[in-house]
Amino acid sequence: MLGLLLACICASSCARDTERPGTVLIARVDPKVEEGGIAFLLLGGDGSKAKLRNGQLYADGLALLSLMKEPGRIAVTGDRVTIDGVATDIRGFTRDGITFVAVAPLARHYRALFVTRPPHLQDATVWPRATLAFLKRSGDSRGAAYQQAKREGLLP
Repeated sequence: MLGLLLACICASSCARDTERPGTVLIARVDPKVEEGGIAFLLLGGDGSKAKLRNGQLYADGLALLSLMKEPGRIAVTGDRVTIDGVATDIRGFTRDGITFVAVAPLARHYRALFVTRPPHLQDATVWPRATLAFLKRSGDSRGAAYQQAKREGLLP
């Protein structure tokens, strides 16, 4: 029994030290979508734009901001992200000319909702502030995203 427990702990620890492809869905307002008015755009899937690294989801920062329709210039200094030249505590790294940023703290920085479903930490959905405001304006307050955003104090 102890051996099995140690094997699980080791497997869990080793899994955190690996890197694998991830996906980020970005919820965006789209008037062409008849039911609900929200479309989901995919970032990642093949590991080139989103990846789970050491247990944290990272994505191409510029692509993520573009899909969120948020302004900002992103760079990495050491292992921290700067946004418009201002240092943050958000972790990041550069690979193959792409600046990857930790998705959850970047979403919080822009007051967006970050949702993931354990144990699938490599897949997440980001609900940008503009999309949350749309949900509020449209009266769509029964959905899980709206309720979570309300609990987290993210609704404008």
